Amino acid sequence: MGTTQREHLDKHSQEVSEIGVLIGKKLGYSNARLDALGLAGCMHDIEKIAVPESILAKPTHLDADEYHLINRHALDGAELATLGGAPVEVTDLIESHHGKFENRNDDNEQISNILPVADAISAMRAKRPYQEPRSNRAIAQELHRESGKQFDATVVDAAIAAMHLGSEGMDETALTHPMRSTAAAPFA
Repeated sequence: MGTTQREHLDKHSQEVSEIGVLIGKKLGYSNARLDALGLAGCMHDIEKIAVPESILAKPTHLDADEYHLINRHALDGAELATLGGAPVEVTDLIESHHGKFENRNDDNEQISNILPVADAISAMRAKRPYQEPRSNRAIAQELHRESGKQFDATVVDAAIAAMHLGSEGMDETALTHPMRSTAAAPFA
């Protein structure tokens, strides 16, 4: 496994999990829902283990075949998690983490809009082969720009508030605490 694959399966996935849980807490979700978010965040890119390192680390635009392979990782990851026995709510969250934003008024549906925002925040914070890390202010501006289009506006507002993204300094301690023990526990 290459460096980029390890980063996706380790640091990035852990960060997406923690950001997702912070957003969920800000939105008032129950501990059970937070556990599902945490586990789905940890597993959301599980299928990237099958994506060649040369594609994940590519510093230029992907060709059509490469894009197709990357684009399938959410669906394939959900299938892999299902085979591993993950709960349906978790596999649904994994499958929808790159899905088209839909305005959802129901809490049972809105939860699926959290991981796309958490994933985007983590990606924008990270140095990638194709981009430098963005500042907190730039991340907040991008989230606002895509609010109501690519991302759920309520989730964006909760993310910015929970992580203090609009201010000069993000609350880094929010991402350094260990996840709740039940969220990190293996699924039954």
